[in-house]
Parts: sequence; structure tokens; C-alpha cells
Amino acid sequence: MIEVENRDDIVARLQSLEGHIGCIIKMICTDRPIEEVLHQVTAAQAALNKINVLLFNQEIENFVRKIRNNASEQERLQEANKVLKIYDKIQHRH
Repeated sequence: MIEVENRDDIVARLQSLEGHIGCIIKMICTDRPIEEVLHQVTAAQAALNKINVLLFNQEIENFVRKIRNNASEQERLQEANKVLKIYDKIQHRH
């Protein structure tokens, strides 16, 4: 579950990214120099990476909250493995 304040931030970032992608599409359609397009694509990737970090941090917060709620050892291990798999996916995208 994503906390409301985090959700608002993430949605705002995604909406901004959506606009950014639209601009990149226009740049390509209007034959802007590839160097300019690549610069904008890199900026969009950085924005998406920030969203990944925000989502991963939320998952860590959820994990800690679950542990505090007296989860069994097996549940804690399952949750820890879930968080590690998410981290692994994020790392392999870079």
C-alpha cells in the first residue's frame, strides 16, 4: 500500500513524466537533433528512476511496519525476500 502523501508525489511525478514523454515524441516527429532527443530521454529516465526509488522506499516502510506488527519469522523472511527481489530488479535495470 502506498501512503497518501507518497502517492500524491508519485502521481505528480508520473504526470510530469507523461508530459515529458509527449515532448520527446514531438521532438522526434519534428526532426529535432538526436543529441537533443537523447538529452530529454536521459532526463525522463532519471525521473523514472526517482519514482522507482520512492516506490522502493515505500515498500521498505511497509516491510518495517509488518515486522513491527509481530509477524512470524516465516512471514518476516518472506517479506524480506520480496523486498530483496524488488531491489534486485531495480539494480539490474541500470
